[in-house]
Amino acid sequence: GVSLGCSALAHALIFPFFLFIPLWSCISYKNNSKLALKSCSIILASMFLAILPWVVRNYTVTGRFIPITTHSGGAFLGSNNPEVLKHFKGGWIHPIKSGLLNENEINTYINHLSPEDASILCWKKGISFVLKNPLFALKLMFYKFKLFWHLNTDIRFPSLEYFFVLSFAIYGATILIKNPANVSILYLLPLFFTLMSLVFWGDDRIRSPLEPVLVIFSAYGISTVLKKETND
Repeated sequence: GVSLGCSALAHALIFPFFLFIPLWSCISYKNNSKLALKSCSIILASMFLAILPWVVRNYTVTGRFIPITTHSGGAFLGSNNPEVLKHFKGGWIHPIKSGLLNENEINTYINHLSPEDASILCWKKGISFVLKNPLFALKLMFYKFKLFWHLNTDIRFPSLEYFFVLSFAIYGATILIKNPANVSILYLLPLFFTLMSLVFWGDDRIRSPLEPVLVIFSAYGISTVLKKETND
């Protein structure tokens, strides 16, 4: 829990992972509801205690409840707008280039709004755009997913190396899922970061926390193949 809290302070994208902790507890301790509740409570409590000093600091400075950062709105609008595909498919552009802010709003955004109010404005504009353009939002998600998982035709060695690891990781994951209680966190992490990339934007560096997970799954997949070959 403390590690999760510190990770959220280092990168705000990780903060929403606390929503997955109850699911992890239920899967890991599916035969012991009391232990599941206890483990979930301890992890969440220690996580929130870790970020509490920063929350208090934010409230002292701004007079508002800000758990981690004021950048989330800009990240959301910058990756969910009609202009982003012209610049960076699946990526992010500055909110003032989104095409969703008029001249007065851009001037206000730059010169007058506090970071908290600017984030709120961006959230409102981004959510409104997504709700009014659901099909375009799905198109954006497609490119975000593609960028996040590096699904392209790049044939340079680093990409080929990545696809080798990814292929065996998928194979290993399909085998390990037969016993999810002991390894559920290895599945929840890719699910969480993928969902975050669909909400905000996809990029290799956002996927980087998953590299150890892919290596674990890939190693298990390769090990399974080699054992089969040996037995045959």
